Amino acid sequence: MSQLYTSQPTVNRLLTIFSSLFHSATRPTRHLLAWLLIAQLALESASSVRCLFRQFLSKQTDVSLNSYYRALGNGLVTDASIRRALTLRALAIVPEALRQEPILLSVDDTTIAKWGKHFDSVSILYDHAKHDGRFYFNGHAILSLTMNVPVLHENAGKQQIRYIAVPIGYVMSNGEASKLTLACQLLDEVMPILEKRQVILFFDSRYAKRELLALALSHPNEHLLNLTNAGHMLMKILPYEDERLSVYQFKSPQELRHALSQRIHKEVFFATLVSKAQSSINSSTLLKALQALAWGDEQAA
Repeated sequence: MSQLYTSQPTVNRLLTIFSSLFHSATRPTRHLLAWLLIAQLALESASSVRCLFRQFLSKQTDVSLNSYYRALGNGLVTDASIRRALTLRALAIVPEALRQEPILLSVDDTTIAKWGKHFDSVSILYDHAKHDGRFYFNGHAILSLTMNVPVLHENAGKQQIRYIAVPIGYVMSNGEASKLTLACQLLDEVMPILEKRQVILFFDSRYAKRELLALALSHPNEHLLNLTNAGHMLMKILPYEDERLSVYQFKSPQELRHALSQRIHKEVFFATLVSKAQSSINSSTLLKALQALAWGDEQAA
């Protein structure tokens, strides 16, 4: 794989961070999956793997499209393993002084209407919140698990505890398992990681059934609250792991996503110019001028 762009600070840093989510896979597979995440950031969208490849990946790496498909189909990397990795990353940003504060978990579901009839896992759903008189519609049912972790926030010179919501994962119902069963599966994945922490579980009244209650009560560190409750995942954690991104700690994840996208484009632009300059003329003055153009005089120095 081409090393031209991995020498750029933001891309290189993101490759390291994203690769850590796939620790059970081989190094080449981790690298490919990390590049897919960087492509999503750079384009601020992910309509398809082919689209990511055509618009970004094919220009930055020398790997084929099929290689990315094979990486995605690697049996060592699963949704469950990613959710567990995200749980560990979220716990790592909790300051030592707040290790005794409770961790909040919330289970919730949502629906997305679909007008076509050939989408996978589409079914007839009921939505009590619709106000047009049509409570039944064709769509997807998606279940989410969010973990809220405590961090310190300075306000008026005083340190205060503030909880940061980190979406751990989403599961789309395929009609074979109930949403209650899927909720139990999500909780079963993360609760062993939280066994030494006090956990408070929030959920809608529809989940207050024997199956979920039995699972919750099987973990002595978990307490129950019946309360109605999101791809941002790492966008919520990164500002607490990297001081250079700390300005985004209490800002919308979309702002950080957009800023990283702009940074990636700058690095790609600069690396392309450097590559062309080196192939045509070996001029250090020209390279410094290009760096100043891409990053500004202060960073170029």
